[in-house]
Amino acid sequence: MHRLSRVLAPGDLAGRVVRRARRVADHLRLVVVMRIRQRTPLDQAVLYGLNDDEENLLCAALGWADRYGGSTILLAADPPRVRALLAVEAALLGTPGLADRVEVRPRTRRTLVRLHGRSRYVLTSHVVLAAPRARAPRTHVHLGHGLGPKTYRNVRSSESGFLSAARVWDPAHRRAMRLDPAAARFSGFPRDQVLYPPRTPADDHALRWLGIDPDRPFVLWMPTFRRTRIGGSVWAEGRALTDLTTELAGSARAAPAPGPVPAPAPTALRPAARHHGVQLVVKPHPVEHDALTGLADRTLTNPAIWAAGISPYRLIGLADGLLTDYSSVAVEVLPLQRSLAFYCPDLDEFEHGVRGLCPPDYRALVGRLLLDDAAALDAFFRAVAGGQRFRPVAAGRFTQVVGSTASAQAAAGALDEVVRHALDRAPDPLLRPR
Repeated sequence: MHRLSRVLAPGDLAGRVVRRARRVADHLRLVVVMRIRQRTPLDQAVLYGLNDDEENLLCAALGWADRYGGSTILLAADPPRVRALLAVEAALLGTPGLADRVEVRPRTRRTLVRLHGRSRYVLTSHVVLAAPRARAPRTHVHLGHGLGPKTYRNVRSSESGFLSAARVWDPAHRRAMRLDPAAARFSGFPRDQVLYPPRTPADDHALRWLGIDPDRPFVLWMPTFRRTRIGGSVWAEGRALTDLTTELAGSARAAPAPGPVPAPAPTALRPAARHHGVQLVVKPHPVEHDALTGLADRTLTNPAIWAAGISPYRLIGLADGLLTDYSSVAVEVLPLQRSLAFYCPDLDEFEHGVRGLCPPDYRALVGRLLLDDAAALDAFFRAVAGGQRFRPVAAGRFTQVVGSTASAQAAAGALDEVVRHALDRAPDPLLRPR
C-alpha cells in the first residue's frame, strides 16, 4: 500500500511554526474580546471560509441578509469576483435584489479575527480560528462545506452548532469540531436550494455554453481531490487518478489472479458512457492539483461553470446522473431520485490512508451503488440513458442507512432553524425567520 502524506517544501517547517504562532496569538485576542472584556457584540453577521465560491457561504449570506436587519458581511479573497458570484446565486434563487444587501470585504487575517470576535453572528464554511465557545447573545454556527464521510480534526473554535444532511456521520463530525452531544444540529444546506428546481430554458442555454447537449443525457463525475497545493507544499490524500489509470489498466491486461477483481480504470468510464449515448462531464474538486483532462467528454472547473451564468450546484441539479466517491454531494442529490453511483478505484487505500473515512465501513454503506466491475459500470450508464434510476432498491437502502435529512424543504428552512436557535439564546428585534 502506498503511503500518502504531505510533501514538505524547503522552509515548510519554519512556515508551520509561524502559522502555529499566529493561531495562538489569534486565540488569545479572541479570548480577550469574547471572555475577559465581555464586550457587547456589534449588530452584524460575518460569514467566511476558505473558498470564495463555496455555495453554502454565498446562499447563507443572501439568506441571512433577507432575515436580518443588521449588517451582513461576507469576507472574500477576491471581493469583486464574489460580488459577481452573489449576483448569479441570487438570480438562481429568484431573489436578485438580495445581492446588494450583502457587504463583501477583503478577507485578511486581521479583519477575520476582529470581525469574528466583535460580531453577534458568525457563520463559517470552514473552521479557521481557534476561539472560545460563543456565549449568548452571540451565535456562531458551522455551515459546513459538505460534512461527508472523510475524517478531519479542527481546532477548537467558537461554533456551537452545525448544519448536516446525513446523520450517519454526525458523531464523527461532533468529535472533529470538539462539540458535545447536546450541541445544536440543523438539517439541510442552503446551497441545495439551487439543486432541486426543474430545468428551464436558461439552464439549457447555459449547458450549451458549457459544451453539453441539453437534449442528450449527461453524467456529472465529481471525484474528491487526491492532491492539493497548500502554500509551498503539496498535501496528498490519495494517488492521482492518472496514476490509478496506469495501474488498473495494467491489472486488467494481466492474466487473472486469485483475489478481488480490480475496479475499472478511470479511462474505462468514457467508453462505457459513449456506448449508451451518455455524455460524461468531470468536475474536478476546487482544490484538486491535477487537471483530470482526457478522462471525460468535458472537464469543467468552477470558474468555467460560473462564467456560463449558473453555479456548480445548479449544474449538479441539471445532471441526469451523478458519479462521485467520498463526497457529501451523494446525500444532497438523493431527493432528485436520479441515478447515483460511487466510483472508488482506490477505496481500500483511501480508507486506510492519511486522512481516512468515518465509520461505518464505506463499502458496506454504499452497497450495490459501488461501480466495482465492468458490469456495474455498464448498468449505471444504461440506466441513465433510459431515464431510469440506477439500482433503486440499493439507492433506497443507502438513503436510510446514511440517515439522509436532505430535501428541498430542509434546504429552504436551514437558516430559519439557525435563526430560531439564535433567538432562543437571546432576543434580537433585528432578526426574524422568513
